[in-house]
Amino acid sequence: MIHRGVALLLVGFFSLQAPAAPLPAPPDLPAAIQRQAAARETLTAQAEDGLAALRKWYEASLDAVRADAANKANLDAVLATDAERGRMDRNLTAEELAALPKLLRDLRGRYDQARLQRVTQHKSALIASLREYMVTLDGLEKSLTRKLDIEGAVAARKERAAAGDEISVLAVPGAVVALGRPAPVAAVGPAAPVLPGPSLPGPVKVASELKAYGTIQAPSPNAIPFEMPRTPPTIGPVADGGRGVLLKNDPKTGWNGSTWSVTWTYNPISFYGLTFIHPFGAGQLMVRLRSNRFEPVSRNGWETQPLLAGGAPTFFKSTEGAPDPFPLQPNRKYVIVGQLDANGHYTLSIDGQVVRTTEYGSPDHPHAGYASPVPITLPEGFKGEGLPMKWEAGYAGLFVWPTVADALNLCEDITFQTGAPAQAAAAPAPAAPPSAVAPPSTVIPPVRVTPPAGATPVAVVPGRATPEPIRATSLSASSVGTAPVLAVASELKAFGTIQNPAKDAVPFEVPQGVARSKGGRGVLIKNDPGVGRRGSTWSFEWSNSIGNTGVMLVHPFGGGQVIVHIGPSGAAAAPVRPFQSEPTLLGGGKTFKDGPAADSLPLKYNHKYLIVSQFDPKGRYTLTIDGKVVQTGSFTKAEESVYVSLNPLTLPASFHGENLPTKWKAGYAAFIVAPVYDAQTNVCENITFQGSAPQADSPAR
Repeated sequence: MIHRGVALLLVGFFSLQAPAAPLPAPPDLPAAIQRQAAARETLTAQAEDGLAALRKWYEASLDAVRADAANKANLDAVLATDAERGRMDRNLTAEELAALPKLLRDLRGRYDQARLQRVTQHKSALIASLREYMVTLDGLEKSLTRKLDIEGAVAARKERAAAGDEISVLAVPGAVVALGRPAPVAAVGPAAPVLPGPSLPGPVKVASELKAYGTIQAPSPNAIPFEMPRTPPTIGPVADGGRGVLLKNDPKTGWNGSTWSVTWTYNPISFYGLTFIHPFGAGQLMVRLRSNRFEPVSRNGWETQPLLAGGAPTFFKSTEGAPDPFPLQPNRKYVIVGQLDANGHYTLSIDGQVVRTTEYGSPDHPHAGYASPVPITLPEGFKGEGLPMKWEAGYAGLFVWPTVADALNLCEDITFQTGAPAQAAAAPAPAAPPSAVAPPSTVIPPVRVTPPAGATPVAVVPGRATPEPIRATSLSASSVGTAPVLAVASELKAFGTIQNPAKDAVPFEVPQGVARSKGGRGVLIKNDPGVGRRGSTWSFEWSNSIGNTGVMLVHPFGGGQVIVHIGPSGAAAAPVRPFQSEPTLLGGGKTFKDGPAADSLPLKYNHKYLIVSQFDPKGRYTLTIDGKVVQTGSFTKAEESVYVSLNPLTLPASFHGENLPTKWKAGYAAFIVAPVYDAQTNVCENITFQGSAPQADSPAR
């Protein structure tokens, strides 16, 4: 299952709550160490409490299975249950797992999945705590230096370095965190076992900081910093200040694997992200991380249009059973590890959790589209003292891409390691146990049910891909049946005036967006309350240029509304709470599942698409583009509290329009063309709304 982030980081016009006030700085190093030790103890205690609750559930489930087996005189099942009770604190071997009866095997799979999630959560929390600790130590080092306490300042620096080393260890896929009793719980599934062979060389500390518009800090002796060219105006908002660093490694590096590790922070207007360049055989391969997706960089794209180069995010596979991190949240630190082993297996980890994997093939036979068998050449515009334009075998690099004004694109604690442990194949996802033995919901990730081998998946196809608009002033008052199609407007565009609006449609203006983007427009449709119970369908033709921030569709949903953001990379649901606060184009969203035609994403610029956004009466979503199903999805109960407004929405005062109500009602729907930057376009034509939708064949989350 592949999740896709949505263009422009995105969805929502609204600010996040201010973080809690930080603790006062400790007066000296012993106080800082003591505070961190207390924080670690608290995190460990919380994690152990979670594991204890999980153990208690598993023991009770085993008791129930054992009693049932005894009643059925099934001695083998009783003995298997007793054996399982004695080894619940370690991972089973493949032989032990295969020997379990199916009921116990399914139950153990669910337990292992929940246990892994607990350990991963603890590791992520520990990494975040260590990051805060490093910030504290950095401030303490400067404070002690000003006081001429040089010995104390040096000690603070050493402590900070030790914390950074611990983060680097924890961030590597398969890293073990001591937790629980009586033995440490190791990661399972896609964890990376180290195969027999010589030990790997330690990581090279490339730099302590590299950011857009900045100067590299504390570079390693063999690092060559350089500047990237500004982006051309034809690809979106003009961005500048890109920075990079080159490492000249041994030519054999490309056959041994490599690992990049950085701590990355961005803000919502950092469009272009990061690029890792790994040695691979005699050449290189490149991968690109953005806030909303992770993608390969095609060889042909780099050679023809390097600043546009990218690739299909579907080339990378999501980690089964792991929560998807995309889109990443702005203004927070993420520990990013990109790892390529000697066999061409690639792993992306975020905060210690493996989130994407793929296979490039061996260095001698690399993937034809996404790996260069010969060293790459930098295009014109890259510059730096001692920077070779023609690279050689073994060379590695990091790009911190250009940004628009006021954006943040920051990498800290950058390391590179020659060599990477060979990866084992990912373990299959465990099957869901019977509902009677479900573990506590607070510790169980969702279980994805896959069709039987050889089954043909059934596409969820909207019943109306190209509606024939009709003129109507209102929709049916019933909560069932098919409603007529309402021609909302012939055109709605940024900085424009709505054309041929439907009777009773209420046009309005959208507040200024991120980085001074302007000109957003919208239209409200006052439907009857029953629309939220029979589904709804928006249809429109969309053409745009690079740099605009998409469209937002407000669908009636039950007694409230759901907001869907659609951009070049697809659709995502926006959190409803930020929608009702101060506007700013901040926020994250629920990305929908890829459909049969997901390869059509991302959409091309300066091209017109027919788009249909549809929720059926059961709350299942379908995005159709040019008659093809591109994404599908639905909300879990937990997600409904975030993405579904149970009561009608309230608009912030910064939205303006004649007769525009700030307090909406059940059934209300809206279409919003988001703000754009100067000289960018965002045009929607032939906009229609239908207060019903056919029921989809099957749910997709």
